[in-house]
Amino acid sequence: MASSKIELTREITKENIDNCNSDTQFYYDGKAAYLTHTVGQRILLYDPANKKGICKKLRKRWIGPFFITATSDGYIYKLRRCDNSQELKSMVHSNRLRPFNDSSDLFYTRNAQSADPDTTTQQGKVTQPNDANSPSTDLSDGWYGIVMN
Repeated sequence: MASSKIELTREITKENIDNCNSDTQFYYDGKAAYLTHTVGQRILLYDPANKKGICKKLRKRWIGPFFITATSDGYIYKLRRCDNSQELKSMVHSNRLRPFNDSSDLFYTRNAQSADPDTTTQQGKVTQPNDANSPSTDLSDGWYGIVMN
């Protein structure tokens, strides 16, 4: 009698553990998916190696930019440097890559031009271009001087 209760308790516990593991695995797999990249996309490469004499905390961990020249099965990519077009000898897994966002691209997306060319928007303020009434301080190189009121 006592043995059957222990066996029943053991089976119920085993089912609960299996259910909990399957739920946990489902949520883990949803967050652990690797990013897929396309050929020609610019990316950064994680470099875990640390040279002797360089502080590990202060060095750049992501090197690049690189662009992808070929793909293979299992999220593996062949990379080429953007600056000198030198191809890396080995292929790299997706978990060591992240998309490259050029700072100049970021500048242009944050400071998009308005639809009306006569007005420009700057941090919530709308400024009108120079009228005939306002003094112009146009310099020969295309820059404008500061007019103090």
